[in-house]
Amino acid sequence: MKTFVIDCSAVTREMELWEKYVEVTQPEGVEFFGYGLDAFNDAITGGGPGWPGECEIYFINTARVQRFRDGAFYKHLEKIAAESTSARIHLEAPVVPATKSWWQFW
Repeated sequence: MKTFVIDCSAVTREMELWEKYVEVTQPEGVEFFGYGLDAFNDAITGGGPGWPGECEIYFINTARVQRFRDGAFYKHLEKIAAESTSARIHLEAPVVPATKSWWQFW
């Protein structure tokens, strides 16, 4: 099974995430891939354009991605990951902002 790692550390916009996905996975039917959550869902869960084949995809360094659309984008990505059967999607655990600085605990 193929394994892909998508490093999101430099991703600042949704389109950059999809461009990175296409660059790393080189999926089937890329010329018809819609570069959005719906297109990714179709590709991952239904084998539509942009399908990477049976594989594991790791999204790492996702702190910025988790803030897209006030977190709604990442929640949708988590839903897609949970529903996928042919491609295993691994997402980092959401970053929870600290309520206190470390020195305030002393």
